Amino acid sequence: MSPAPPSPGADGAFLLLRVIFPHRSDRCMVTDWFVYTSGPGTPSLELLIQRPNPLDVVSRCAGVLSCGDHCLVVDPEWRFHDDDWMKFHLHIFSSKTKRWSNKVAKLGRGMEAFNPFFLPTKVLCVVRGGSMAWVDFRNSILLLDSVPGNCPEVSLIRLPPLMPINNVDSGGSPDGPCVDLVRDVTCRDGWFKFIEMGFPYLDPNDAQLNRGWEATMFKRKIRSDNYWQWEPCGTVDSASLLPADSCVACLFPEIFDCNEHKLALNNVVSSFPTLDLYCDDVVYMMTKIKADDPDGWIFAFNTENNRLEEISPFSQENCHLHRIYLQCDLSKHLMNKALDVLASRRSGGGNGSGTRRTGVEEERRWWFGDDEE
Repeated sequence: MSPAPPSPGADGAFLLLRVIFPHRSDRCMVTDWFVYTSGPGTPSLELLIQRPNPLDVVSRCAGVLSCGDHCLVVDPEWRFHDDDWMKFHLHIFSSKTKRWSNKVAKLGRGMEAFNPFFLPTKVLCVVRGGSMAWVDFRNSILLLDSVPGNCPEVSLIRLPPLMPINNVDSGGSPDGPCVDLVRDVTCRDGWFKFIEMGFPYLDPNDAQLNRGWEATMFKRKIRSDNYWQWEPCGTVDSASLLPADSCVACLFPEIFDCNEHKLALNNVVSSFPTLDLYCDDVVYMMTKIKADDPDGWIFAFNTENNRLEEISPFSQENCHLHRIYLQCDLSKHLMNKALDVLASRRSGGGNGSGTRRTGVEEERRWWFGDDEE
């Protein structure tokens, strides 16, 4: 089994997991999909049944959408027909009916500019129980409305052009350099938010590489009359950042100049900016001494006051440069459940001896297999 099952997405109480089995039944590789449900009731892990046609497999683009007491797993597929007309198909699994269904989405605004090389690497829940988005960091966002309804509609939102320093012309081909290293998109409170970082001081001919970076942020309303316009909403330069009091004890020589009493982020490799789901001013980045190091740190920056707020170390089993972290809506859901339990106990409705377990306690038992005394 793969050592770290990737999570393509989460929404509310539901988490979608992709697990790769390298060898099974004389086949080179098999991918299974699971839906983890944290409640209500006892948590469960359900294997996603195969689509009706045995030749059809769930793609890497699948995402999950909470519909209250159940969820939908949505797997999009775009096909160009003989008349060069595109149809946008949706393969949808319902955890309520345990069945797959198929829909064809109406082509909405901007779809005339759809790039057939569209390669999404992130799925977002835009409106719980209604809308989802697939993001190709190089090109655009596919916004899918009314997913559970009878007439879903898909529209295209173009991302801002690449920074000149990041703009390597690939002729619209997916073979161009991966831009996941320098871009991220999220959505919150009716807005899409976008960030891109670049390295304006990097000179490969300089023996002392300056890996300092600049990042620019944009935003736009999810529902906007202008599907192409983004508003700049801030910039941050690694050279202007200061350490917050909360992270002073975690500083180490490679990132802090003791003589100058300031951060020295130009000495480390920073990549994979990740916008916080719940706070507009927080950005996470993965940082290493060298790009091929297996160990590194996750930095949390506050872009409003230009502070390095938190530092968290990580260690991975291989040296590949890829995003090793994913902010997940399930964490927020479980935290809200825990707060509800605390509020109930403080108001006199807490668990006494011999009473029924709360959902959080059931969660703990499910994950760790232990029982509370």
